[in-house]
Amino acid sequence: MSGQDTIEKLWKLQTSHTDVFAQLKEQFTKLAETSIAQKWPTLNGTDLSYFSQYYAVSILNMIEWYFDHDVSARYVSTRVAALYQGLFTTIANFA
Repeated sequence: MSGQDTIEKLWKLQTSHTDVFAQLKEQFTKLAETSIAQKWPTLNGTDLSYFSQYYAVSILNMIEWYFDHDVSARYVSTRVAALYQGLFTTIANFA
């Protein structure tokens, strides 16, 4: 089974009681907050929240984009890494 098949199955799990997008956004935001806070401990809470949510929404948009394009999971994985690196570069220039 491809990575795309797995993600599509996750989307199908979404019901009126389960918001998969919101849960994924929350998890991606938490992961980003942890990484950003470790690297830039002096970043204020508002900026930390902004950059963390920016990353999470970007990842979710990338996953949705993945559904519409015939690319490998590896292709998406390298783009996720580039997005993460780009986020850190942006914060470094900002902070």
